[in-house]
Amino acid sequence: MSSVLGELATADMLARFRSLYPNIDLDILVDDRFVDLVEEGFDLRIRASSAMPDSSMTYRNIGNIPVSLVASTTYLNRNGRPESVEGLEKHQMIAHRYSTNFTKGQQIERVTIHCCARANSTQLVYGLVVRHQGIAFLPHHIFADDPTIERLLPEYDRGSLTLSIVYPARDHTPLKVHNFINFFKEWFGEAFGVKPQ
Repeated sequence: MSSVLGELATADMLARFRSLYPNIDLDILVDDRFVDLVEEGFDLRIRASSAMPDSSMTYRNIGNIPVSLVASTTYLNRNGRPESVEGLEKHQMIAHRYSTNFTKGQQIERVTIHCCARANSTQLVYGLVVRHQGIAFLPHHIFADDPTIERLLPEYDRGSLTLSIVYPARDHTPLKVHNFINFFKEWFGEAFGVKPQ
């Protein structure tokens, strides 16, 4: 599964699943790289991406997670607050998945961004942000309860991550996979305050 949900939220979700299905054992890999489910022997993957999976996979859309550009107040007090996307060229960026394109209404603006760090973990990116290392794109639920984090350039639409479950297409999908998908959709709706798709 992707690290985008956050470690504590993921642990809570999996503990609730285990309480409902104690006979289902879990083998969990938290990794934001592409995973070949068949080759690596996994039943399913929770992904956070706008790209469509391989056509040999079954794709179940779960919902969207909003994303914002953020930094710590301490970092901004030291380095100034960017007032436009062009102002980001003077700042340190921490990249997980990022784009140099920013949308304001129907207008697309491009900017050259210097990345001081790249990581394939949402939690690691957040950890660097709270340690005042730079500016990053983060899902709202990761920083929502942290008063030391500020949203930047809210007039620019950064969109959202599409959360989905992907599993191999086959004639008979195991019941445990169906059970997890149904549970996860319900949990996502409760945890994120949105109606699952």
